[in-house]
Order: sequence, then structure tokens, then C-alpha cells
Amino acid sequence: MIEYLDLQKDNKEYIDKTFSSIKKKFKTKKYFILDSFVKNFENNFKEYIGSNYAVGVNSGTDALIIALRAIGIKSGDEVILSSLTASATAISVLNVNATPVFADIEEDFLTIDPKEVEKKITNKTKAIIVVHLYGQSCDISAINKIAKKHNLKIIEDCAQSTGTKLKNKHMGTFGHISCHSFYPTKNLGAIGDGGMILTNQKVYYDQCIKLRQYGWDKKRDIKKYGINSRLDEFQSLFLNEKLSDIDNILKKKRAIAANYKKNLDEKYVDFIQERPESMHSYHIFAIKVPASKRNKLIRYLKKNGVNTAIHYNISCHQLKIFNNKYKLPITEKVSKKLISLPISLSLKNNQMKNICSKINEFFLKN
Repeated sequence: MIEYLDLQKDNKEYIDKTFSSIKKKFKTKKYFILDSFVKNFENNFKEYIGSNYAVGVNSGTDALIIALRAIGIKSGDEVILSSLTASATAISVLNVNATPVFADIEEDFLTIDPKEVEKKITNKTKAIIVVHLYGQSCDISAINKIAKKHNLKIIEDCAQSTGTKLKNKHMGTFGHISCHSFYPTKNLGAIGDGGMILTNQKVYYDQCIKLRQYGWDKKRDIKKYGINSRLDEFQSLFLNEKLSDIDNILKKKRAIAANYKKNLDEKYVDFIQERPESMHSYHIFAIKVPASKRNKLIRYLKKNGVNTAIHYNISCHQLKIFNNKYKLPITEKVSKKLISLPISLSLKNNQMKNICSKINEFFLKN
């Protein structure tokens, strides 16, 4: 069986390198909270992305919640975002008692459509969360112009876009603050959970530092309550090992994407376009197929030893918690067509060719 992801194989070399350092750590330290491994990873990650400040937190979801609070989002405020994203993006807005307002996407790129964003702005709108979906950069230049015009804050959700660039600049450096996830399936994935907040503005950094640890100031006094959300020392050590190899990881992901594009017949499938002047990091390689044939294709591939995934079968605005009051025609149309193909670093060329052959074969028969 060709798995959608084989994290055991993909992570083996990084785990092996990490264990010897963990043994040394146990001999020298009594506890392992926000110590040298976290600080080292924060420094290395912010330098890699090109940001001034980094705050390691427990997860990408916590990063969003803390970032929203740090920029001042509160009850009654509205935050505009895409619906084609992990539910965590939208749920983070609810967690600060604000209202998520969903905007439709660009069909070619699957990221939030700036024209649709502008239509959703009201006097309650305070921020826009832009999601760089699957490793694809959104049209951040257009979004920035809109935000500046209406005095809105921009949070970049970079959970899926570590290494993605636009005009040779990393995603996560265009907005006021950016949120990153190290969930195990990510290109820079931990072996547990983890997240990071980046910003170039010290005022937001200072807020995030307090909010990740109860709201403590340097004297452990609390003027604004926070949560307990600290990036783990051992996850940081593992992530540092992986970060040192991130360019190689991204090279492999882009090679897998290129192989799929070379071997899949465009008479049968549609590829998601890469934004001009960008470097897609391919956290996910998704294709679009006719909605009427998608589930049958998934079953056919599984029968032939290939496991796939769907990101996302239910868009956020269709979740019951949001009362299904939004109509987003492009999101609703596209989400019924998407299939995510296997994207493990350990995927071999002959396996990729076999996957493509089975997909092409399916459409010849159907």
C-alpha cells in the first residue's frame, strides 16, 4: 500500500540525530520548559523566515489565538478569512469571541480572493487572516493594499507554507504577524505538536510572550490573562534538526509535484496553478477532478494500493457551528473536486508513476 504520508520513514534520520542530544540533556537539566532548545529553535526559525521576533507556542491553533489577542481582536470584532482551510483557522476567531466572516477564493490558486475580501468589510472588521493554502502564497500584495486602505491588521496563517516564497521573500513576513504550525504532517513537522508566532513589531512580540504564559510580565504579575502554551524543548530539538535540512525537504516536495504534473494526463485532471513569481512549497499536492467521479476514483485507487486524502471535504462555512449562512460558490464547487495525492519524502519515482498510471487508467475506463 502506498500511504498518503509515511511519517515513520520520513522522520527516521532526524529522530536518530535527536536522541543522542536528549540523553545529554537529561544529565544536565532538572526540567525542560522554555530552555535552550526552544530559544535556539526560535532564533534559527526567525532567521530562516526573515523575521525580527519569534515566540514558540504549543500549536498552530494556539499561535492564531494568541496572535489575534496580541493585535487587539475582541468580542464584537469581525475577522475576514477563507473558508477553504483547516477548521482551526476559523475556530481560533471564535476563541477570542470575535466573528469569522468568510470570503470566497480564486479558483486558479485556491487562496482568498482580494476582491471578495473588500466586499465583506464593515465597520466591525478589524483584521484579515490570509491562509497560504497547501504551500501556495495568497495574493498578499493586493490584500496588503486593502488592509492599508481600511486600517486593518493582517495575520498570515503559514501553517502549510513553511518555505513558500513570493518574489524571493518568505511568507510570514508580509503581514503584521504570522502563525506557523509544526504538526507532524507539515513540511517542517515535529513528532508531536508545536507552533510559532513571528512578527517584526516588538509591541506584538511583547504581548505574545506574556500571553503564552498566563499573562505573566517579568515580575510574574498579570494585567491581561493568557494561557499555558509553551513549545516543548524536545520538539524544538527535533525541529532544529529538520530545519537544517529544510531546503532539501522542499526540493524533494517540488520534485514530487513536478513528477505528478509530468505523468498525469491533463485531459482528465486539473492542476492548481502556481502563483506567478512564487515558490510553492507543496505541503499538499492536490488535483481537481470531476465532482461526479471523485469518490469513485478514491475507491479505485485504494483498491489498487494507493491511499489519498481530501483537504477539505467540508469547508469551514459549512460547519454547523457557523449556521451555514454563507454562500461561497467557488469554494463550494472546488471543494467537491479536490483530491490530495501521496506526498511522502520517501515516495519513489516508480510509485509516483504507478499512481499516475492508475489515475489515467481510471479515466480511460470511466
